Order: sequence, then C-alpha cells, then structure tokens
Amino acid sequence: MDPGEILNALVAALAAALILAVAGGLRFHARRRLAASSIGSSAPRRQVSRRRRRRSLGKAHVGHDGDFELEDISATGAFIRTDGERRLKIGKRYTLDLVLSEVERASVRARVVRKQAPHWKKNLIGGVGVLFEFQDNDPNQKIIDDYVAEDEKSTL
Repeated sequence: MDPGEILNALVAALAAALILAVAGGLRFHARRRLAASSIGSSAPRRQVSRRRRRRSLGKAHVGHDGDFELEDISATGAFIRTDGERRLKIGKRYTLDLVLSEVERASVRARVVRKQAPHWKKNLIGGVGVLFEFQDNDPNQKIIDDYVAEDEKSTL
C-alpha cells in the first residue's frame, strides 16, 4: 500500500468516526472500524449497519464467567455489559451462548477486542467489545444476521 492510499484510508476512517461521533457519540463500532480499517489488511471489510438500542438485546452466557447483558450487537460483534467486572480478558477467546429472544439463540466464538470502564460523567457503561469469529457456513452467523436485519426493519 503506497502512502497516498494509506492517507486516503485514514481520512475515510476519521470522517466516518466524526459522523458517528456527531450522530450519537463515538462508541464501540466506530472505534473498532477505526482500529481495524483497511490499513495493513488485504482482506475485504464487511460493511455492517449499527445495531439500534432496545430495552433488552438479550443475554450472553460466557461459560463459568457468568451471564451478561448485551448492550449492542451487529453482524460482526457485540458490546457486553460487565459492570466493571474484570473477568473477561482482552485478546482471549470465549464461546458465547447468546439468548437474543425467547426463541432466538446462537452460540459463537468471540474474541475480546476492548474493555471500557464505567464512567458516570461521560455516561459510559462498563463492558467489553467482542468480535465474532465465525467458521465458513456457520448457521449461527445467519441467526445473528437475521436478528440484526429484523431489528433494522422494525426501527425504520
């Protein structure tokens, strides 16, 4: 990648982050997009839309680490409320059993990519951001894609 392409990728990533920040605050997905921009990666990036908030997005059961609330979810990852608990470690992979509704469930491998400490002045929720790691033709990917797409339809 030549310096001009790198500069263009940075400008595009910063512009996207600024738009998201103005629209509702720089959150997990914007930061992840910036950190995982196409710089240094030859793999094509999948464009996903951001998950809108509902009262409850479901629960994530993480083995012996317990049950956590889903704060945000997209086709590629989620933000899980941990309320300051430090049990989920950055870089570690977990199997998440997601309970999305009474009938929708998915089991996915995910890697913790960031932690966020709670901060009352900034209205930040404590939790971890995870990146889903699907295998080829994983039926759980379709479950999550459909769940996110259905919510987007209901909020339009």
